[in-house]
Amino acid sequence: MPEFALTPEEQRRFENDTRKKIVLEKKLAAKFLKWGVAVANEVARERAFNGAISQYLRDALWQILRDHYILTMDRFLRYDFKAYAESGVIDEPDDAVRSGLLNISADLAGLIMTRGRASQKSILETTTKNIMQAIEAARDTFKSFGNDIVTKQEPPQPEAVPTADDVMSIARRLLIVRLNHRANLIGITETQWAAEGAKYKSVDHGTNVLNVLLRGINDDIAAGRPDLARRKLESAVRMAEKSYTDFAKSELSKAREDVEQGRVRKTPRNVVSFKAWVTRMDKRVRATHRLALGQRVRNDEPFLVGDSKLMYPGDRSLNAEKAETAMCRCWVIYN
Repeated sequence: MPEFALTPEEQRRFENDTRKKIVLEKKLAAKFLKWGVAVANEVARERAFNGAISQYLRDALWQILRDHYILTMDRFLRYDFKAYAESGVIDEPDDAVRSGLLNISADLAGLIMTRGRASQKSILETTTKNIMQAIEAARDTFKSFGNDIVTKQEPPQPEAVPTADDVMSIARRLLIVRLNHRANLIGITETQWAAEGAKYKSVDHGTNVLNVLLRGINDDIAAGRPDLARRKLESAVRMAEKSYTDFAKSELSKAREDVEQGRVRKTPRNVVSFKAWVTRMDKRVRATHRLALGQRVRNDEPFLVGDSKLMYPGDRSLNAEKAETAMCRCWVIYN
């Protein structure tokens, strides 16, 4: 395989995306750790654990994930997809473009619900295990400490019995340390999924929208309605400049040049989108992802990474192994 290299424009986008991801990862990690401290405080305050985290904290976790997904998708689509798609700020918006944005909005909302609930369940289950492990470790700490005292003193003294407050105080500290380690993992994994998922859905819908839009513009020109074609196109270009993907913006700009220069297409333009897998190209990249570097497929086809199929880095919709999605920092180029 020839050595894979990014163009200067792709490198710029890659660096911008990476910077945005790192900021978002840190924000989620900080929010998760704050949530974890609340969980630890609740367990210590109750002086026992009945095997279930309170509904209040369950709901709080869902809100953290949901808000983070929306913020991340907004950053990578560069607009508030729901509010913008439903507003009337664009003059004479083309129906295909407006419909496409609404479809993107609905799809992203569905992705958020599906992924958010699955991640919430997984995080809660692991946190529950962490709580039980922390309590057990705290009890073991007191047992070991008591035995040390007995072996060093003459005559042997009765072993002190720790109170529930003593055990829970140590368990709280151990739990916070464990959740602090997990915060980074959750920040990277969930941010990666939201960022690349937003890019994929936007381009996926954008391809279909552009096909319809460009076909309609071509029909207007062929029917002797160049002014109508130009108004539709200018509206779509303005929308692209404010809210659409780089892919859509590029295609619409090309179409605008064609219209302005009188290049009339005799057949509808068929826009086909391809994507390529890109890694960070450093020592931390796992072997299977290194082998996937430069893999190029149609936008509606999955990448083959190891033994798993992924529509984009972090995707688990095709039951990819967690070993291929967790902590993934890869990136996709759409063209």
